Amino acid sequence: MNARITLFPVAPVNPQYSRPISVPSMSLLQGGLAEWPNAFLSIEAMGQLRPVSIDGGWAARRLAIIVETSEEQYGRTVTTRAYGYTGEMVHADLEVIDPEVRVYFNRLITTVTGKWMTPAGEQSITHVKTDHHLLIKPEGQSFSLRAEDVLMRLSTQNMLHGMGMEEPFDLRASFSSPIKPSPVSREYPATYITDLTDALKASYSEHLSEGMDEDPDRVASDAGTRLFTSINASVEFVKALKERTEWIREGSISYKELVDVFGHNVNFFVDSVVAKPPTPVGHEGGVDSAIAALVTNAVSGIMGRHGVEQVYLESDIVKGDAILAEKKVFADGPEVEWEGDGDVEELPGFLDEVNIALAAIAKANGFDSVKVSIDIHLADIATVHVSVDGLETRQFVFPMYASARLSNVIAETDGELSDLVQFAGLIYSEIATPPFKSIELE
Repeated sequence: MNARITLFPVAPVNPQYSRPISVPSMSLLQGGLAEWPNAFLSIEAMGQLRPVSIDGGWAARRLAIIVETSEEQYGRTVTTRAYGYTGEMVHADLEVIDPEVRVYFNRLITTVTGKWMTPAGEQSITHVKTDHHLLIKPEGQSFSLRAEDVLMRLSTQNMLHGMGMEEPFDLRASFSSPIKPSPVSREYPATYITDLTDALKASYSEHLSEGMDEDPDRVASDAGTRLFTSINASVEFVKALKERTEWIREGSISYKELVDVFGHNVNFFVDSVVAKPPTPVGHEGGVDSAIAALVTNAVSGIMGRHGVEQVYLESDIVKGDAILAEKKVFADGPEVEWEGDGDVEELPGFLDEVNIALAAIAKANGFDSVKVSIDIHLADIATVHVSVDGLETRQFVFPMYASARLSNVIAETDGELSDLVQFAGLIYSEIATPPFKSIELE
């Protein structure tokens, strides 16, 4: 296994909050099943702000970490990039690292490079296989809102209610283990609802085609299984950690263990630290704060799918149409050989997806115009400037090195979970009701 560790200091940030995904009011769900995913892009579908803690506090000095491993599997190169961070650095000299300081992994992206046949002949192509947040169990009570956990809770709830039991108990929706993987793309609210709906459709269709009775418990359970996400134990990065540390059981490892497992090929960029980013404002829950969070959520997910590690872009959104200021676009990453103001065609599909996502966010919230600029590095921070309907531009800073802690699929109470379970039941009812049943499944 070839491994390389990159370390660099990250600036302190203000206290951070997450916004659990929530069910919007029925007034936003009048368009039918096909329109519901976009309704979840409404600010109304973002739950109450939840303060999020981190080892040492958000004002602590810490290091960001990238661990890159590569291996050969069946004639192809599998590369894993693990993004993470340390606990508080107590030494004045940041290059003096306490061997016992804790290391937390935040996001895991696995790519596969190999020879593939194309219309132009055999070519070496890299594609992103998985992009997962690693959700670490928060302090205190918490519940997982991952789509698969919602569907499994729906299945359990239906089954237990059928047995006369009112309170379902299902560990899959709680943090019974310290780490839960969550597909980053599925944390974008529209994709979340689309994937949940598609899983229910496929499961329901399969039950009908195999002549089985309409059993909502089984349909929901099978749909949850379709979305099941696990940490890929076949890649060397995960295999090494599982065999040589207690990472899976504890949720973190020491810096000494990191070096023992992945060797001493360490690149330390101490000069990259800045004193402190400009103070983010609006985290008290304003409209522009919510838009900044949604934009960061959307763009970072698209970056993961395209192997982009860093991007800067500006966009003007007018009446629901997003216009990217292309000459302001910069992209870089392990799978992107493009710097500066190059031809955007060298990044196929990326900007189109960003345009569509930004326009959808503006349209779902009824804004006439939104101006956005975002400077984001998956291992560092995201700085977002937002102006809604011509109002003052405000700046927000999000710690991407710990983005999993801000995930919208973690909730403190089971209220958000119960609402999503009920909504999943409503989706099932729509699927199982004519004319959808007789037309859309054919």
